[in-house]
Amino acid sequence: MRSDALGLPNKVAISLAIFLYIFSVVFFSYQEGWTLIAKAFAMFLVVTFLLLSIVNGWGLIFPLELKLLGVWFIWACFSSILGGHLSLSIGKILTLLQIYGLSFFLFQLIVRLRSVNLICLICVFSLMIVVGYTYLAGGSFVTPEGRVFGTLSNPNIFGVVLLFGLAFCLHLFMGYPNFLFKAFFFTVATSFLYMILQTGSRKALLGSVMIFGLYGLAYYRGYLRGRPVRLIAFISFSAIAISALLLAIYNSEHFDRVERLFVAVESGSSMSAGESELGRIALYQTGLEKISQRPVFGHGIDSFRALEGSNSLGMQVGTYSHSNYIEVAIGTGIIGLIIYYSVYMTALGRYLNLGRRSPAKQSETARSAQAIAVPLIFLQLAFDFALVTYYEKAFWLMITILLAFSYLFTAEQKRELKKQDWRKAELQKVHASNLEN
Repeated sequence: MRSDALGLPNKVAISLAIFLYIFSVVFFSYQEGWTLIAKAFAMFLVVTFLLLSIVNGWGLIFPLELKLLGVWFIWACFSSILGGHLSLSIGKILTLLQIYGLSFFLFQLIVRLRSVNLICLICVFSLMIVVGYTYLAGGSFVTPEGRVFGTLSNPNIFGVVLLFGLAFCLHLFMGYPNFLFKAFFFTVATSFLYMILQTGSRKALLGSVMIFGLYGLAYYRGYLRGRPVRLIAFISFSAIAISALLLAIYNSEHFDRVERLFVAVESGSSMSAGESELGRIALYQTGLEKISQRPVFGHGIDSFRALEGSNSLGMQVGTYSHSNYIEVAIGTGIIGLIIYYSVYMTALGRYLNLGRRSPAKQSETARSAQAIAVPLIFLQLAFDFALVTYYEKAFWLMITILLAFSYLFTAEQKRELKKQDWRKAELQKVHASNLEN
């Protein structure tokens, strides 16, 4: 999918605005004292879109996902007014307005650019700078427990964002036939994996294993169908690659965090869990109790802090619920929870339907993007059990990119189907004309 419809000045302006915004989110926006730079680049993104819209006469594109997100935001404001904690919620509402507003403008520019590979390159290049800077900074970005948090101030957020970068690297690795390009993206992916190991994030560590397996299965399903030799070779190579990755995780200094998680799940007891796991369990239990008190409308955005802020465990572990599902349900009720996750499910449906009606016409880029997006969305849905992401800039940056990709490929598929229908109609006319003669 190329950006042929745009002139070179438009391409350059859009690419520059997108790069500066993505880079500012992953490099500047989480570092104290540097947020003003991130705000300036965000403003540049908005101004670029507005100016180009005026010059080119562009309208606004509102896919169902953005409409659902807008409905959820309005519902969140309504729930906050009724919840009785508006003074606490107002700050988070303003934050959401900023994040979702910028996501909207980013979405508009990506779908105008119509270059999936270029967006993936921008993301990978931005994260390369972050990884290099983090590595050179030494202990400046390391917690007392030895977990690397990079420029994103949180090891879990850093690890998951790198996981998205790893997936984009995989897409680019498969998309470029040149050996040098493949070697380059393989090296970058290896550096991302190394840094994910240093974060000690269980979500990112396990996600790394899943992304390779699910991507390979999704990408090669047509290539392997009915070809047993290729299937055996693929399974053997995948087993070796995943085993090597698991071995690297096992030898990591943070493997004890993964081990505690598996032991706790296997035993079904919290006795084997660490302090972090016990704290999360207590917060989840409290969150479910608060949801049952106002299941329809919720208590208002960011109200868990007011409901549980005086609890000593809550103050020790953190003032949020450590689960996006619980946090959204407490804030906006079950209705708000359903609306919020309808955004993900709609995008997931788009990706799963790609190529279903016209698999022969599905482009290589679309097949590869589908293979990375579906696992990433499923992983994000899984991560949300243990992360609060609805107001995280870095997460919404990545989700917005996936939403834009789904829109682009759906539009491409519709254009291809229209061409097929037109060709069929023309053939039918020719056939009818021949019969008359």
